[in-house]
Amino acid sequence: MVAMMKSALGNANAGYEQLTKTTKQAVEALEGNLNSAVSQFTQAAEKTAGRGKK
Repeated sequence: MVAMMKSALGNANAGYEQLTKTTKQAVEALEGNLNSAVSQFTQAAEKTAGRGKK
């Protein structure tokens, strides 16, 4: 019974660690994509603003 509980806790902990790792990777990927999109929008806005001043 004790070994079964230890195994269950170990598996739950491993599952939690995997979920945490996967979530962190997803957030990092989303952050990178968001930064890229913001950069592209900023460049487009600057080009558009530059055309209006001519």
